[in-house]
Amino acid sequence: MRKLTIGLTLALVAVAGYMTAMARRQNPRPFVPLTVTYRVTDYDDRGNATPVGTETRVRSASGAWHETKEMADGTRREIFSEPGRGVFGVQDGRMIRLSDAATAPDERTHEQRRAEHDYTRDDNIAGYPVAVFKTTSPDGKASSEFYSAPSLGGMVLKMVIREPGLTRVREAISVERGEPAAALLAHPELPVKDWKLQDKR
Repeated sequence: MRKLTIGLTLALVAVAGYMTAMARRQNPRPFVPLTVTYRVTDYDDRGNATPVGTETRVRSASGAWHETKEMADGTRREIFSEPGRGVFGVQDGRMIRLSDAATAPDERTHEQRRAEHDYTRDDNIAGYPVAVFKTTSPDGKASSEFYSAPSLGGMVLKMVIREPGLTRVREAISVERGEPAAALLAHPELPVKDWKLQDKR
């Protein structure tokens, strides 16, 4: 389970970096404000499902977002992003800096996305057309799929992480457009530690 957790963290960091790289930094346009609720489920090789929990992300037109993870074991986790500052996870009384934060939405059209080398197909998640991108580990034993919605500024509505013996699926079950209340974007101010330094500890 720890291996998958590390893999999922790396995948989330990759998504944040990918969207940051694709965002236009000059004359940034507002993000699509919304609230997305995800269901996270693990599957073994036989297809048996184990609920992991639910995750709710709220995003402002400014690009700031806050995600709350309610785990099946009763624990609660937080991750948030502030343009110009970074993406952070909250752990052990600290803010762990995971990556840079996107400063503008990904404005590529669906047609432009189809031209990307890792594009595989189109799909539909929670009523939104998505472009599906897939990456595979060098040894071919693990892979990650990201379902990105062009009409929502590239928001990833589904993610599938496959590793030997286990597959984790994170899929949106609800998408509500509209600016979230400011209180939902609030987070504690804690000592900051870089994720890479945290990993070396």
